[in-house]
Amino acid sequence: QVRSQVRSQEMEYFPVWESNINADNYWVAFYDYFTDKIKYSQEQLKLFELYKNILSKFGYFTCWFNNAIITCDYPEEIYTNNSGQIHSENSPAYKWKNGESYYVLNGVSVPKWLVETHSDKLNINKILNFKNADQRAEGIRKLGIERLKRKGKIIDSYKKYKNNEWIQKSKYELVDMSPIFRSLNYAPYLSMANQSVPGVWHMEAVSKDCKTIQDAINFRTKSKNPQIQNIK
Repeated sequence: QVRSQVRSQEMEYFPVWESNINADNYWVAFYDYFTDKIKYSQEQLKLFELYKNILSKFGYFTCWFNNAIITCDYPEEIYTNNSGQIHSENSPAYKWKNGESYYVLNGVSVPKWLVETHSDKLNINKILNFKNADQRAEGIRKLGIERLKRKGKIIDSYKKYKNNEWIQKSKYELVDMSPIFRSLNYAPYLSMANQSVPGVWHMEAVSKDCKTIQDAINFRTKSKNPQIQNIK
């Protein structure tokens, strides 16, 4: 059965072939195992060895033509954090020889300005206006949650909820950030510690009707009385 399946899928050269070259490793290894068990022609073996050689030298995506290959070269520089995530705090995380580069913080793609601007000179409004929650979290992480909250006024704090374990763990605080928005009289944001990723904080805008942490939680969950339970 294996023999018939392998022979029915013998490799051929197509006039045009698009391939994620790194993702092809698995089937190349599969065919390689059978090269001494199935009688391939010399031409097939020659092409197969050529393809294996190409696989070790080219980048992520390749377009094949009869007499040419268009491919993406490997980056000249790649930086990661201690967890193995793509990350660089003061330079591009990916950089190619032609100058093309991408900026990434803890695995999250971010604008160039967020990486290259010193934390003391970051524009708080631009960070809070990120539509992407992960980008906003990285901006808050670089800016510093305490510095950000000092720009506002704490309306309600987890410190008042000593009997609520969940609010205590998440360190919820409702902060009026209107001082940094000149056109607003009241701009409540809910500040919280990420329970899944230690050291990550979030600040999310909530309704102007929110006057307490519980109001903000109700707004986020779209419920008047959310029941939060620990999952064991």
